[in-house]
Amino acid sequence: MYAAIGENAPATSRRVDLLPGSAHDFVDAVYAALGAPPYEEVMRNPGSPLADVCRQKAKLANAGVSYLQIAEALGRAPEVTEAGADHHEWEWAGGLERGWAAYRHAIEAALQRNGAPERAGG
Repeated sequence: MYAAIGENAPATSRRVDLLPGSAHDFVDAVYAALGAPPYEEVMRNPGSPLADVCRQKAKLANAGVSYLQIAEALGRAPEVTEAGADHHEWEWAGGLERGWAAYRHAIEAALQRNGAPERAGG
């Protein structure tokens, strides 16, 4: 509207992308920050308890991209219910409460590792 009348807009919004680098690199960083060993090595024995834990952590790492999208939309880190945490398994951490804290920490560590412009909150 301001351009139509030849004036400058009083303020402009600025979008800050919370995902530094590629989504693949971010997912790998979250997976590593969750303390999981290399997925390819673990999957050599796919029926092992460690493989099950690594699958749980890999699913959470993949969900980290959605976590950041929600954080970007909200302007803060999402709460457990907002991020759909109940759709994931948390046995590896001894339950949702401990797992959620570890997950948020892993996301922050991945963001810092990949050079995020600002924190997703948490």
